[in-house]
Amino acid sequence: ILGLLLAFTFSMALNKYDRRRDALVNDSNAIGVALGVAYGKLSGYITASGLRQVAPPIAIHYGERDGALAFDAGIPVDRTDVPVVAPVRVGSMFEGRVVKAVHRGDYSGLMAARDQVRAYLATAGLAQDGPMWEQYVSDPGTTPVAELITNIFVPIK
Repeated sequence: ILGLLLAFTFSMALNKYDRRRDALVNDSNAIGVALGVAYGKLSGYITASGLRQVAPPIAIHYGERDGALAFDAGIPVDRTDVPVVAPVRVGSMFEGRVVKAVHRGDYSGLMAARDQVRAYLATAGLAQDGPMWEQYVSDPGTTPVAELITNIFVPIK
C-alpha cells in the first residue's frame, strides 16, 4: 500500500525510567493531538493534490529516539504521482507476515493493547521484524469512544 507520510517526533522527556510508563500514559492525549494535527495537514495536502484516501489513517511507531517518541502519521492514497514537499513524503507499507490485534474502545487503552501484543509475541516465540503500526479504522469525530476500532499490526520474522 502506498501512502503519504508526515513524519514527526512527539517529544517528551524519558530520563527517569521508573516514571516512563506514567509519563507515556499521561501524555496519551498529547500524542492524539499531535496525530490529529498531522492528519489534518496530510488531508489538506491530499485534497490540494487531487488525491483520494483509500484506507484508514495509520501511525507507525519507531519507539524512542534521543529521549522522544517518534511516529510517522500516514494516509494511504490512490496514487503517488504528485510532487511532495517536506515534511510530506511518499512511503509504502510493510509487506510480509504480521500479527494483527484489534483494540476496541478509548485510545487510552492502546498502550495496554500494545503490551498484550508484545506479550503474545514472546509466548508464541515470534520476533518483531520492524516498527509496529496502528490503523485507525473508526473516525473519532463520529464514533462513540466505546466503539472506536484500532487495528494494531506487528511485522514478524
